[in-house]
Amino acid sequence: DYLVKVKIKKKLKQIILKMLAEAKSGVELTQLLHVRGVEQIVDNEGLIYAILHEAEQQGWLKASWIDGVKYYQLTKLGNKQLQQEKVDVKLSIMERLLGVRMYAE
Repeated sequence: DYLVKVKIKKKLKQIILKMLAEAKSGVELTQLLHVRGVEQIVDNEGLIYAILHEAEQQGWLKASWIDGVKYYQLTKLGNKQLQQEKVDVKLSIMERLLGVRMYAE
């Protein structure tokens, strides 16, 4: 159950980071996720804000306040993190196919 929650959060983080190439508010992000049918957020919208806060603390997102609304946007570091996660996913797939442990350079 715990591992399932961790995997859900990780996948949702990837989706959110991808969506923030252009600045969006938390409300906009939530609405877009609902429209896209991302089931992990149904009755759990607070998870979005937890991910946004964590990503901001890690420097992956920058936030700015405009007219009382907080907007989030991907930083260069966040883009680098997103690219690294793509490499990690590709390595994981290759490892399963080949049955060997591989490492990113």
